[in-house]
Amino acid sequence: MPTADQPNDPSKCLAAGFARRPVVVVEDELHDCDVLLRNTLQDNPHAARCMTLLCLASADGDTPTWVARWLTAHDELQIAARVGIERIAAELRGRYRQVSKQETTDECFYGRLLSSLLQPKGLLLMDLILKTVHFPREREYPHDTNDNDKTRFWMDVAITAWKECNASLGGVGLRVMSHGAGRGAVFERPRNYGGEFYDKDYLADRIPDEIKSHVAKYRYVLVGQLPRAGIGIAVADAPNDLAGVLDLLLWPGHGLLGRAVKGTVSLKAGSQRSRFLNDLVETRLKRERGVPTGKMYYVRGKSGNDGRTAAEVRGEIRSQLDFELEAESGWYALPTDRSIALVLDADVLKATLDQFSPR
Repeated sequence: MPTADQPNDPSKCLAAGFARRPVVVVEDELHDCDVLLRNTLQDNPHAARCMTLLCLASADGDTPTWVARWLTAHDELQIAARVGIERIAAELRGRYRQVSKQETTDECFYGRLLSSLLQPKGLLLMDLILKTVHFPREREYPHDTNDNDKTRFWMDVAITAWKECNASLGGVGLRVMSHGAGRGAVFERPRNYGGEFYDKDYLADRIPDEIKSHVAKYRYVLVGQLPRAGIGIAVADAPNDLAGVLDLLLWPGHGLLGRAVKGTVSLKAGSQRSRFLNDLVETRLKRERGVPTGKMYYVRGKSGNDGRTAAEVRGEIRSQLDFELEAESGWYALPTDRSIALVLDADVLKATLDQFSPR
């Protein structure tokens, strides 16, 4: 399991397929899930890209229909639920994760489930009392236990899960929501919880606003590939946070970063070096052969014979990388044993992301 001293391990957020997200919402009532999704994601595709819904409603009844409906309506949303994956349409399975029985009956596995869904510095928004989840410790509280004791039990479950996430990720925020939140001693704030309580009457406004405020910080989209893995997409608030754990991080208009880069390599937007490196990264992500050694790169906005070949540009940056480009039969390519990523603005057209076919 990841440890606290590896908060930005790229495998945490740049995995191919179902990936960690900055916001995880935990809810067991289908109606409340629907209200929250509609009010958070309508006309906000970036919020969908940043969010995973953990729907803990039973696997039967209307749940399969609702899960399919949400995945179809919000084409970048991820959902984890109890529904068997065989009941999810094949084209939607890349954004779906089936939750095991053990993950809803064992508190340790429940905490690990949440930790596996959330990105470092993420936000955990949890329904406080999960009527469909039953942990052994709950047997200590008989059916006639007063509301204060029941609430303290579920608050302890939430705090324990939150601590599990912080231990493995770091910087995780917690928000708790429940019907009737704030009514007297039932919601007495525990000493070890500094977050907010939300009444679920605010599912249509205040709670969606909290999510939108959090995801607004994630201004960048990273499209990348880890060695021996597929293409992954992650969102980031500061791309350079990953510079120490990726071999090559190309941030157009800013620079070339990464642990395989020697020193600081600044890149002017549209420069010959910038376009050559962009072509190298994009051809790797698109699974294309690479860049022809004879391809010409011209200085934009200047006239005259000022072009240079890919071979000449490569010679200029060669000393700044601690690895050699693959060079075979007139083509340059990035080695497949290197972790790479390309930084895009979060408001990039979806078509630009689709060209990399991450799923």
